[in-house]
Amino acid sequence: MATQTTNKPLPKLTPGNLSEISPLILGGAIFNTQYNDDPFGLEIKKLILSSFENGINAIDTSPYYGPSEELIGKALHELTEEVDPSFFG
Repeated sequence: MATQTTNKPLPKLTPGNLSEISPLILGGAIFNTQYNDDPFGLEIKKLILSSFENGINAIDTSPYYGPSEELIGKALHELTEEVDPSFFG
């Protein structure tokens, strides 16, 4: 079943142009065991989609955030398969 979006498509960003990054970003540190007992149980895909729908176009990640990079990558991959491609610009 396709995931429904509520807003217009994401704008295309120019690679390397940091001025196009939204003022707020989604922090990936919360998707690890330092902040959550079970980061694998978090609804990361919904959080990412909601962030995108509300104008956030950047995600902060780090290998020091435990499994967060893997969890974010999995959620992004699933979103690209579930959401209409036109949403991503």
